[in-house]
Parts: sequence; C-alpha cells; structure tokens
Amino acid sequence: MNSSSKIKIILYVLFLISISNHANSAVRYVTPTGAGLMNGTSWTNAFPGKFLQAAVTLSLTSV
Repeated sequence: MNSSSKIKIILYVLFLISISNHANSAVRYVTPTGAGLMNGTSWTNAFPGKFLQAAVTLSLTSV
C-alpha cells in the first residue's frame, strides 16, 4: 500500500469519526425569552436566549 492510499484511509476514518460525533448531538431549543421549564428539550420548554452557549455545550455533551 503506497503512502497516498494510507493518507486516504486515514482521512476517511477521521471523516467517519467526525460524522458519528455529530450524530450523537442532542437538539436543544432556545427562544429569546425562554418557555415552560426552560430546559431546552422542546419549544414548549425552550432555554432563554441568555443561555445560548450553555444550550450549545449541553447539546454536544449529552444525548
């Protein structure tokens, strides 16, 4: 196997890893004022806008 083939395989594996990480992200909902329980699990319970960064971080760390 030549070095060009090895590089292609490595890039393909890295691509698959990045896709799988994104697929495990949870959706969090945010509105300007928030709603309901304000836990981000639905539009009815959206985070308030001032917690946007927390919602992004939570969506990447929890499933």
